[in-house]
Amino acid sequence: MSASGTVGGTTTGLSFSHNRSGWTIGAGIESKFDPFGWFRRNWTTRVEWLYVDLGNSADFIANCGGAQVFSTDSHINVWRSALYNFAS
Repeated sequence: MSASGTVGGTTTGLSFSHNRSGWTIGAGIESKFDPFGWFRRNWTTRVEWLYVDLGNSADFIANCGGAQVFSTDSHINVWRSALYNFAS
């Protein structure tokens, strides 16, 4: 995360970096793909969902007027799908 601001006519920049760990849960389904018999053999389709929770992080900046807090809360939903063929 990066931020910039002007204090007393001077522009300052700040940068924060975090390595985060968390947890993931997901579900999916895979099945034969042959709607109406239009495809040849060995086609497969897959759909899956993943929920990723990387937790919270906070950065504090002390300045003349008090303190500022920059916080993030990372929760990500990932949807993936695929259509592929296994050659016979």
